[in-house]
Amino acid sequence: MKYYNILCWQRAFPYFPSDIKELVTSHLYSAVHQLSLNPEEMNICWLVPTRHSIIAQKFFGKVSELLEREIARQSYDGGWWPTWEWGQYPEACTIARKEWAGKITLDILLALRQHERITHDGTFTATLKPL
Repeated sequence: MKYYNILCWQRAFPYFPSDIKELVTSHLYSAVHQLSLNPEEMNICWLVPTRHSIIAQKFFGKVSELLEREIARQSYDGGWWPTWEWGQYPEACTIARKEWAGKITLDILLALRQHERITHDGTFTATLKPL
């Protein structure tokens, strides 16, 4: 199962009947084990947008480590930028990177807040407690 498929199954997960959830959970866990979980290849905040995500609960230690890496990737301008390049159309890629930076930054900040990694004064915290 590829990263995108995992995202889709996880988004649909709350709507499944209980008996189907058990099967989907098993497949999701197996699929996540096969991912490299490299922050350069995927956005952990998209994979586990909240601490209540089934993936966040099962892979707590790895998720915590990857959230720390995301925090460390914050750019000097306060945002997060795409880690990918198109390899063609350099002018369009430059524009798209700027536009994607806003979405990526918002998604990461929302996920960090859901994971209780942002304090009330806006600083990041390294404290993360399992559910």
